[in-house]
Amino acid sequence: MRINVLYKIQYIVERMKSQMIPNNIRRIRRAKDITIKDLASKAGLAYGNLWNVEHGSDVKLSTLYKIAEVLECNVSDLVE
Repeated sequence: MRINVLYKIQYIVERMKSQMIPNNIRRIRRAKDITIKDLASKAGLAYGNLWNVEHGSDVKLSTLYKIAEVLECNVSDLVE
C-alpha cells in the first residue's frame, strides 16, 4: 500500500515537471505578445514542432536556446 502511494506521488511530480517547460514558454511568449507562428518563424522552427513543445512534447536543448533567444530570456527561465 505505501509503495503505491509513493509511486503515485512520484508520478504526479513527474507530470508537473513535464508541464513546466511548456507552461513557461507559453507564459513568456504571451507576456511578450508573440504568437506561436511568429515565435516559430523567428526561431527557425516548424510551427507544428513548436506547437508540440508547448503542448508537452520533449524538446532538445538546442531548440530551447533558439526559443530563449527570440523571447529575449535565459534558457533557465524556460526550465525552472
